[in-house]
Amino acid sequence: MSIYGINEVGSVALSLNQLDPNGNYIAEERSIEIMVPGVDTGYDATGEEVYRNNGLRIVAKTILEDSSEYSSDMYVLMLAENTSGRTLTIDDTYDSLSVNGYMTDYSFYSAELADGESAALEIRLQESSLEENQIASVSDISEIEVGFEIKADRDIIDEPTVLIQFDS
Repeated sequence: MSIYGINEVGSVALSLNQLDPNGNYIAEERSIEIMVPGVDTGYDATGEEVYRNNGLRIVAKTILEDSSEYSSDMYVLMLAENTSGRTLTIDDTYDSLSVNGYMTDYSFYSAELADGESAALEIRLQESSLEENQIASVSDISEIEVGFEIKADRDIIDEPTVLIQFDS
């Protein structure tokens, strides 16, 4: 949280819906937000701007090694801000990520942002794939390239390829 400038949790939001055993919606999706009174809910939006178009801004914050003793995965942390006037969905373009020019296994969960919302984006770089490319630490990474798919409703409005460069 400190990377995003968040010192205290000021609110928690989630969406709930109900599905039947066949995957059909049986209840309309509801958004729930719990506010903590008296807490500053600001965040740090600084970082390397890697995308700005259609009212969406994405900044690269940092890359971190997994802090557990059980994994050597690494995490690319970004921030997305939506000022488009509509709800946007950010997804990755399947199998599009490269580290130092080598395709790398990763995971990314899409994010849906209503107008005025921001979200932390996280790409998990898998340990086994990093090892295959002789990457043992964050300092071994000079650049990451990944494709995104930006949607408004169900319409694709942009498919940028983002390049994040790191100082050696």
